[in-house]
Amino acid sequence: MLWSARTVRPFRYNTSPVPEKKPERPPQKPSWIKNTYFWIAGILFLLGFIGLPFVGGDNAIRDPGQKRESWLFLLYFGASAIMLINGYLSHQQTVQHYRETVGETNE
Repeated sequence: MLWSARTVRPFRYNTSPVPEKKPERPPQKPSWIKNTYFWIAGILFLLGFIGLPFVGGDNAIRDPGQKRESWLFLLYFGASAIMLINGYLSHQQTVQHYRETVGETNE
């Protein structure tokens, strides 16, 4: 069988200067429950509660090999507060970005 131009389909390049865009979905409304900072703050708060002297004590939350420190639960409560602040700021920024994207005004 001989090779002919009819049997070979020419390769077509995309010569369009602008790539084809997929239709954009509207952005989802922000939800605080999807923010990981809040989850981490909750876990740290629970660990701090377990470390309270009348619940479990420092030995319940101390890592193996960690030096013994009294009032370790306060570090967990402090870290929980910091993560809660981070979550709040992050969520406010996400809500602001959502409102700017959708076009909502807050007047």
